[in-house]
Formats: sequence, C-alpha cells, structure tokens
Amino acid sequence: MARRFVSAIAALARRSVDVVRALEHGLAGPEQVQWARVGRWVFVCHGNVCRRPFGEYWARGHGVNAVSCGLEAIDGKPADPDACRFARDFGVDLSPHAGALFADFPLTPADLVICFEAVHLPTCLPRVEANGAQVFKVGKGLRPRRGAYYGPKGGGVGG
Repeated sequence: MARRFVSAIAALARRSVDVVRALEHGLAGPEQVQWARVGRWVFVCHGNVCRRPFGEYWARGHGVNAVSCGLEAIDGKPADPDACRFARDFGVDLSPHAGALFADFPLTPADLVICFEAVHLPTCLPRVEANGAQVFKVGKGLRPRRGAYYGPKGGGVGG
C-alpha cells in the first residue's frame, strides 16, 4: 500500500507540473476558462489530506493564490504524515495544512475549482454555478493521459 501511495504522489507531482503548464496556456479542454476572472485556484478532492493539499501548497510555492478542500473532509484535519514526508522531497511543506469541507467552503466568482477526478464534478458543479465560479477538470485537454491516481486508502479513478 505504501508503494502505491508513494507512486501516486509522484504521479501527482508530475501531473501538477502539467496542470500548471495547462493552466498557464489556457488548456481547459471543452471548458473555456475566463482567465481574467481567476483570482484563486481551489483544489477539490475527497478527504483533503494527501493529493489536493500537495497541489495547493505546490501552487502556492509557485506564486499562485491556492486553497484546497474535500467533499468528505474533516475540518482541521492535518495532511497525512506520509504525504508530508513525500512532499518534502519536492520542496513542499504540508505541515500548515488543515482540512476543509467543500460544502462549507466559501466560493467566489474569482475561483477556479480544479477537480482531478470526474466523480467529483456532479457534487461540485451546482455550488460552482451558484457562486459564479469556474471549474477545470484535470485531464481534459492534456496529453498524454496518465492513468489512475490513488490515495492512501487505495481508491481512485482514471484521470
């Protein structure tokens, strides 16, 4: 299980580079992001303790206003210890992270909600639309596709 988790975080690190490049070049797939409106990247996942905190703090380290939250996160829960150790290898410090629940997270029209898994879109879209935010599904418009991404509990879906 630990090997699969480490592999997943490494894949996320590689994908994070792709995400930043894609966002910098406006590659949103079918969704056309209105870049002039984007003031904050909101990374969304399931538990908000591993992959999305990495995306959040990696983006922050590159000068991007970023936050993360989870569909079933526990408010205030710190990042997973294994994720923290692995993130340090990429120069990313997850120690300040505190989980946040997406349902309670305030969205604004300046937000770009970034979903890494298609399964998150049906839950995110109503709130995104109600708050005038935008959504970006990682994987759309990006080549090559990189397969499935797994969290520490072993679950995951294709990118």
